[in-house]
Amino acid sequence: MDAGYAVGSIQIPGGTQPIILHRDAVSGGGYAMVGTVISADMDLVARAAPGTATRFVAVSLADALDARRDHAERRNKAWAALGASR
Repeated sequence: MDAGYAVGSIQIPGGTQPIILHRDAVSGGGYAMVGTVISADMDLVARAAPGTATRFVAVSLADALDARRDHAERRNKAWAALGASR
């Protein structure tokens, strides 16, 4: 049975090495998901080199939403400092 995958879904298809599905990943399949990286951390994941040690920490939905809001505020401030609007 296929399941839909959210961006940031964490899978361990071989049972040893987790993979994180990013924006260019498949949107469905049969592997189980063990978690999801919050959207505020996806840029960090994208910049990590292969083999980078990564620690996953459980967060509540409220914490994830707060982190997303804070990330957006920092990003908007950076764009404003560069004289750009987004």
